[in-house]
Amino acid sequence: TFKPVDKITLNYSTFFGNDKPDDVKQMRIYHNVYGHFMLSDKFHFMAGFDIGFEQASTDSDQYYQWYSPVLMAKYFLDEKWSITGRGEFYSDPNEVIIITSTENGFQTSGFSFGIDYRILDNAVWMIEGRKLSSKDDIFLKEKETINSNICLTTSLAVSF
Repeated sequence: TFKPVDKITLNYSTFFGNDKPDDVKQMRIYHNVYGHFMLSDKFHFMAGFDIGFEQASTDSDQYYQWYSPVLMAKYFLDEKWSITGRGEFYSDPNEVIIITSTENGFQTSGFSFGIDYRILDNAVWMIEGRKLSSKDDIFLKEKETINSNICLTTSLAVSF
C-alpha cells in the first residue's frame, strides 16, 4: 500500500502459488490493484482491477485467465448517511473461479446503488440494490435460468 498524499491510497496485492491439493499442483498467479481517491470530504472514488492466471492442468504450458475491473463512487450526505454506486465486470470464460457449465463461462457485468447509515463509529447498516447481467443464462428464477438478476440486500458491518 502506497499513500503519495493523505487523500490517495494505491494498493497492489499478488499471489503466486498453488491453491489446490498437493497432488494437483496447478500454478496460479493473481494480481489485485486499486486506487482510492478522496476527491473531497464528501466525494470518494475507487478504481480497481483484478487479473489471474492458472495452469489449465498440471504440467501444462497453457494458462487460463480471468479478470474483473470495478469502479465505485461514494458521496457522504452528512456524518451518518452516504450513498454509493458501483459498476463492475467479471470475465472468467474458462470457469477457473466461477463454474457455470455454460458456453461462455462466467462473463457478467453489474451495477449497484446503495445507502449506508453509520450507527456508531464502528458500525454501519447498509442497503444495496444490484443488477447483474450475464452473457449466458446462469441465474435461477423459480424453475428456469435467465441471464440477469436483480436483488436487494441489507447488512450490518461491525469492526473491532
